[in-house]
Amino acid sequence: MKLARKLLLVLFTLMAGFYAASPWWLSFVIARQLPPGWQLVKLEAGYPGFTGININLLRVKGELRSASMALDAADIRFTYQGLKTAIGSISLDVHMQTTEGNTTDILTMEDLSLPVTKLTGRIPELSIDRLKVVLHKVTGIQPGNIDAGKPLVLDFQALNLAPRADNDYHFISNVSIEDHPGVRGRLSVDVTTNSVQANIRFPAENSSPPWLNVSLEQTERKLDNTTLIQLVFDAGSADPDWLDPVLLQATGGLLTHLSGKLTAEARFAGKERQEIEYLSLAAGNLQVKFYDGTLSIDAGLLASREQENIRVRLSQAAGIQYQDKAGRINELLASIIPELQRESQPVAIAIAEVAANSSFVIQPGPDSSVEFNGDIRLDLTSSATSVSLHTSELHIEIEDFSSPYTSTARGVATLNWVENAALLLCVR
Repeated sequence: MKLARKLLLVLFTLMAGFYAASPWWLSFVIARQLPPGWQLVKLEAGYPGFTGININLLRVKGELRSASMALDAADIRFTYQGLKTAIGSISLDVHMQTTEGNTTDILTMEDLSLPVTKLTGRIPELSIDRLKVVLHKVTGIQPGNIDAGKPLVLDFQALNLAPRADNDYHFISNVSIEDHPGVRGRLSVDVTTNSVQANIRFPAENSSPPWLNVSLEQTERKLDNTTLIQLVFDAGSADPDWLDPVLLQATGGLLTHLSGKLTAEARFAGKERQEIEYLSLAAGNLQVKFYDGTLSIDAGLLASREQENIRVRLSQAAGIQYQDKAGRINELLASIIPELQRESQPVAIAIAEVAANSSFVIQPGPDSSVEFNGDIRLDLTSSATSVSLHTSELHIEIEDFSSPYTSTARGVATLNWVENAALLLCVR
């Protein structure tokens, strides 16, 4: 009997010690589940009960390419039976960082790929009363408007993930933008055994045409998995009275106005990792106003993968116009001709036309290079300069994309340069 009592006493002591140390080992378990580059910052948890455990606060942080992130979750209740998790609120802060001068941040083919999302086992039941995504302004941009310095806050209400008997689930959440009560959207997600479908649209009402509609569909097949992403942005269906302030706030003052229509479609395929197959992009009378200029685009292109390269072909003639208010075009001209220096930087307008079926071949990665074949017409005008460049059968090779001086060009070109109406330079 004495031996049995001692064994029970030892067992009870171990259980008591294990219970008392639960906040420590719980922190260890959660930290081990985080993805690489993420770390547990703070955990305030209660002691395990007979039915579950309560976590008052969970804070983690990490980085994803050029963005640093911090996630706070509060009022978490995990129930053992059915693996149910109820979360009162989640706040995700995203801080975009400038990558200027960072040579390690090089675009590769892997960056243009998607992981395969596959759900295995029984999906736990999850409910989130409120999810906030806070997008902070880009580091290094000095906004000229007080609203531009404020973060953009996306507010998702009532996210409820409740799997059905077949392990499929469906949920809908309303989305709003803080400080802009008139902007309301809807997020919907459908997951089945072999497919994932997600859609977000603004406004939420189907009776109104959307000014923003983004959809994703991933399908699992025997040979490979495919993902189709579609985006439509139509500024004509939005009210500029609130769209412009949202753009100003979302870009940290970089964009002040946006009009026109933009559509994009991308398809990915692969068994383990989905590589990009094609990307189509069309801009119809798209006009973007920056704090220092205005860019107008009317173009359509189709990009496809060719082994380790990306080929971009213009499906129609592209027209691009940029009105420069900050003197950047004149600075570029002065860098080409150092003797061309001015005390003032007049407003300049650059107009480029690229013929249909012109193409680019881009090799991403550390040894990135670019090739162009096609016809280009470029006109540049200001109060002090008039430049006209017309090319045909043009072939340009840039061996190192980070260094334009490694480029070579072949073709027929006509250049007319008038400076202050006194110097006429004509080269053919």
